[in-house]
Amino acid sequence: MEGVAADFSKTITEEAQIETVLTDGVISSLKFSAQFAQTEGDRRVNDGLKAWREKHNLDENGKPIESPTPPKPGDDKNVPDWAKGLIEKVDQMATTQESITKSQKSAQALETVKAQLKEKGVPDKFLDTYAKQVDLEAEDLNASVEAAYNSYDTLQKGIKAELIESGDYKPSGGSATEETTTESIKTWSPS
Repeated sequence: MEGVAADFSKTITEEAQIETVLTDGVISSLKFSAQFAQTEGDRRVNDGLKAWREKHNLDENGKPIESPTPPKPGDDKNVPDWAKGLIEKVDQMATTQESITKSQKSAQALETVKAQLKEKGVPDKFLDTYAKQVDLEAEDLNASVEAAYNSYDTLQKGIKAELIESGDYKPSGGSATEETTTESIKTWSPS
């Protein structure tokens, strides 16, 4: 409104000119403009307050809003007994289905693990032992299989090293002693 008053003060120099310049139409327009400006200002303030309250989870009095806990299924007093029984049976079936699905996935994963270990060279008689070391629910199943194989490989190499050290190791393919090796070389070599 100050801008309007300043503008009229430049054009109105005498009190008698006020009535001619400020007619009923102009006064009504000024009142309407002032009312609109007040309404728009109020709306912006209210929107700002509402947004701030929502952001900080406060009510109109500035107190924190407590969200009510949702009712649990089966807690409703108006639900008939037969419906409660049905809900309970459906929950039991869902739990059973989840456990069956989980066990099937575990069995499939176990077979995959055994196949990977066998492919890496773990003998059949040790597959179950080393497959149990694998975490079937691991995010990186291949890394877990690799760790189980490394465990087998380390043990195998350790046993071979002990046998070689004690002199009891016989390479695969026979029992090579010094005499049989010398005889084999003589028969094979022409000289």
